[in-house]
Amino acid sequence: MKIKLKNNYNIILNHKRIRMLMKKHGLITTVRRANPYAKMLRGNHENKTLPNIFKSITNRYHLFILQ
Repeated sequence: MKIKLKNNYNIILNHKRIRMLMKKHGLITTVRRANPYAKMLRGNHENKTLPNIFKSITNRYHLFILQ
């Protein structure tokens, strides 16, 4: 509802005011649901281990780190 008002009529209202007006006039909207396919794609990329770049640089140039 908020997006529709902004895009079609260029009216910007607080979400609380929109809920109040909808309740007053008996309007019901459908709830936008999260895309389950996007969640699956995100789940595949979570626990990847990357190579230790610093270690390869120190080995290549024979650098030693003093502690």
